[in-house]
Amino acid sequence: MIFRKRNKKLKKDFIKRKMIDLFRVSLQITGLVIFIALIWGAYTFFLTSPYFAIKKIEVSGVRQVDRGDIEEFLSVTEGSNIFTADVNALRQKVEAYPWIDKAEVTRILPDSILVEIEEHVPVALVSLQGGLYFLDSNAKVFKSVESGELVDFPVITSGNMSQLKLTDIQRAYDFLKFVAEFDSGFAETISELNFTFPHRLNIYTKGLQIVINDSHPMESMLNIKRIRVWAKKMGIVPVFIDIVSERKAVAKLRKINNNFNINSLPRARNEKAGEING
Repeated sequence: MIFRKRNKKLKKDFIKRKMIDLFRVSLQITGLVIFIALIWGAYTFFLTSPYFAIKKIEVSGVRQVDRGDIEEFLSVTEGSNIFTADVNALRQKVEAYPWIDKAEVTRILPDSILVEIEEHVPVALVSLQGGLYFLDSNAKVFKSVESGELVDFPVITSGNMSQLKLTDIQRAYDFLKFVAEFDSGFAETISELNFTFPHRLNIYTKGLQIVINDSHPMESMLNIKRIRVWAKKMGIVPVFIDIVSERKAVAKLRKINNNFNINSLPRARNEKAGEING
């Protein structure tokens, strides 16, 4: 009798524990369903709500590029959801535009896409394969010249119908950068840099052709400066200067050829070693 009562009590306790466990599991399942429903509702809201529809594309950093061209190039549909816009893919698409060097594309909630671009800054033109190409401020050839584009830059060419090498382009870029830092006025007059022989560079300016050894730009530019100052003092105009060496130059002055020792020339006023005066 006592044994039966005891078994009955154990059975009731067992059923009670199972009911409690079942209730707990039901609560957990219900909570999970509610959580999933909330997540799905939020997901659906963010992806379908007109509040997050793209209404405008902002483009900053443009100079050569037209904002309208960038917006058209992106092909972002107005009214599409801002969260479905793949900003990495859009960035890659923008950077494929010829004039653009770097780009950043970000979402501006709730309804805008911001495109920040950094354009190539052209500093020269390069003659390659029968065409002209732009060279930027990082010595990178980035696009061919098209009709209507501004081409008021020095042209880098190669003599004897040979093709320019990457090393030639880098040397020309380094020389232009050097001249711009030490004599910006003279740099602005350069129209062409032409390579003929190793380290022999022909510089064409307005009315003046100069031949130098570009491995020693500082000495060459100082000597050119001295010749120009001397010629101006003498009332004559140099039309050709060949810096043969540190001590010798050949110049054509108003159709008169003169060979002379550079050390015999008077120094430019305020001339110092390592400095070019404007």
